[in-house]
Amino acid sequence: MQPNPYIEDGIARLRTEWPQTHYERNKHGYHLIVVPSVVLPKGWDKTICTVLFLAPPGFPAACPDHFFTDIEIRLLDHRRNPGGWPHNTNIGNGAWLEQLGWPQWKDCQWWSWHLQMWNPNQSSLFTYMKVIQQRLNPAR
Repeated sequence: MQPNPYIEDGIARLRTEWPQTHYERNKHGYHLIVVPSVVLPKGWDKTICTVLFLAPPGFPAACPDHFFTDIEIRLLDHRRNPGGWPHNTNIGNGAWLEQLGWPQWKDCQWWSWHLQMWNPNQSSLFTYMKVIQQRLNPAR
């Protein structure tokens, strides 16, 4: 399979803010985007984590969906879901990642979340990560 230029460009753009960003591609055409050293906003019980998300086959026409954190994070007031969001944040629910060929991430915390808008002509891995950052802001 040939490299996807949208993935390559997206990784380069992500590295401008998160220099250790990298990806792995599986035999089904998924790209696992790994963004280490994401600083969490105040209000969480942790200060830093790794964010992971999948760019599906056909990206950017097919948009990313959901994301994962490498560790379980909770709000300091012990609520799991800020403002009722996300609807599903199960630790150890990285089984999907394991099934896709990344068993090392099987214990990730899965954040069930779906974009409201995606424009393949303008949206990118970087814009998706920026929206994840907004979603991780408990003050929003």
